[in-house]
Amino acid sequence: MEFVLKTLTPVSRYGAGSSPLPQRERGLKETNMPVIDHSTQRLSAQAGKVSSRGMITEEHGAESLSVREVVVEPGFSGRLHTHDTDEAVMVVEGSIQFIVGDEVRTVRSGYSMLAPPGVAHKLVNNTWVSARMLIIRPTTEQQADYLE
Repeated sequence: MEFVLKTLTPVSRYGAGSSPLPQRERGLKETNMPVIDHSTQRLSAQAGKVSSRGMITEEHGAESLSVREVVVEPGFSGRLHTHDTDEAVMVVEGSIQFIVGDEVRTVRSGYSMLAPPGVAHKLVNNTWVSARMLIIRPTTEQQADYLE
């Protein structure tokens, strides 16, 4: 179930709450702010040992943001790739290895990794437990350029 909060967005030069004019004269427009119930969203299997679900997507009304929950099973080795935008990976359970050039970086629960645009990287789970992550991008398009 999705709940929607109705808010008023200022479109005047005064900003929110600072205009001396009444609300109806300030040019405020109504905007939807969805509250998303993630308990109804199921993980779907992707290629190999990866499952994911869109937590915040275009379907929820996002215009320039995506948040995906991704679960990577033990034994997974991804492909080297880049993105056109920043990609933040927050590890919420387990740990994951990021291969960046010749370097292996292990990121554990409670830590994040930032992959800047154009930086080649891949994910590997060589542990015996699943890694659960939130992947956040400043775009609604899930795009990667694969290098291998």
